[in-house]
Amino acid sequence: MNVSTDGAALVLDADTLRLERREVETVLGRVVVHTRSGVVGAGSPLILLHGAAGSWSTWTPLIAEWDRRGDMAGRALVLVDFPGWGESPFPDDEDAYTIEALGQTVLEAADAVLDARTAATRYRLVGHSLGGFVALHLAAAAPERVSRVDLVSAVSFAVIDSGAHPVRAFRRLPGFTGLLQGMRFLSVLPGRGAPLVRLLTRLGLLPLLVSPLFDRRRPVHPSVVAALGEELRPRAFVAGTRRAARYPAAERWRRITCPVHLVSGDRDVFVARDDPAALARTVPTLRRTRLADTGHFAHIENLDGTLEAWGSDTRSAG
Repeated sequence: MNVSTDGAALVLDADTLRLERREVETVLGRVVVHTRSGVVGAGSPLILLHGAAGSWSTWTPLIAEWDRRGDMAGRALVLVDFPGWGESPFPDDEDAYTIEALGQTVLEAADAVLDARTAATRYRLVGHSLGGFVALHLAAAAPERVSRVDLVSAVSFAVIDSGAHPVRAFRRLPGFTGLLQGMRFLSVLPGRGAPLVRLLTRLGLLPLLVSPLFDRRRPVHPSVVAALGEELRPRAFVAGTRRAARYPAAERWRRITCPVHLVSGDRDVFVARDDPAALARTVPTLRRTRLADTGHFAHIENLDGTLEAWGSDTRSAG
């Protein structure tokens, strides 16, 4: 991994992007949401859903570039920290932690924070990794609430297989399967592994450990690596994978009727080579773009390529 200030930097000051921090009570407890009010008639509000080892800040380079280009001028934005990630605490009842409950949490949070004038019955979803998995669930389960879905490096069938059968899935998805075993180890340590992660960060070993997530030739800003250390939540990672492994994806995602566009990197260790094709066979409305020399964080590593892939889709009213 090429750690360099030439890469896209995270923006950790919400005020810089005119985002307001809110706390909302949901079916899974309190969640933290960063939001920006929209203008009537500007188009569907956008809900941005982060992946594992992430939070609202993973979207800040994308939002900054949207603002620079004027692509999403006037759109309301909702950035949800999933329960157990970012500043949102893990729910008291772990049994309630399901993909279905995560989807309900997202809608409850968005409905609560948006101004009644610009809130819409339908949202446009942008999801990375696990966030893409939840976005697909919402498109299938609540089609009346979703206008379109944009996926960035979304995990799908290979991760389901890895969570259910890690030994069998290792050859298909070794990077993710190995990381999952590491997260399982960390989740049973005192402090859920947080002290060990902080030690690795102080020793300067974190970039080496997270390097498989990125293409080695693309610059990754130090703020991205630092955030991965801060946002790593082994308990939530393991719980999310466990729930995904039990999710009937093929059965449900066939119901999706809204437009879906998947952007993924050819160096993504969380997405098997056959995942995009399997998604295309399952989701009848899916379009897909594969980006060269790009890892799991396409919206950060290859921001221009991601936006170019979306093209006019990004600016459309949906």
